[in-house]
Amino acid sequence: MTDDLLIGLYRIVQELLANATKHSGAAEVHITLASYPDRIKLVYRDDGIGMDVKGIEDSFSSMGVYGMKERVRSMDGKIDFHSLPNKGLTISISLPSLLGGGHTTLTQGGFDHD
Repeated sequence: MTDDLLIGLYRIVQELLANATKHSGAAEVHITLASYPDRIKLVYRDDGIGMDVKGIEDSFSSMGVYGMKERVRSMDGKIDFHSLPNKGLTISISLPSLLGGGHTTLTQGGFDHD
């Protein structure tokens, strides 16, 4: 995994958690990060108020969401939003796993490289 990919993932998670704190009203947030031979998958889920997914698809009104979408796009990834009013929000992100020769693990304090 390249440093650019690690930093990109960090920034995406940072934005997801900032949005959860400011807007979701969620009691719980779950983030899952999985590594596959050809991709990295990040899934965010909360139990908050949800959002109008159709309204943000091509909108600049939520710059945090727009910035996240652009970051994922710039990393050749895909991002999908799923939500219903008062039923929480799920965001699925898939990125190519540009593996670079070392083993990387996510720890409580950050990333460790072998």
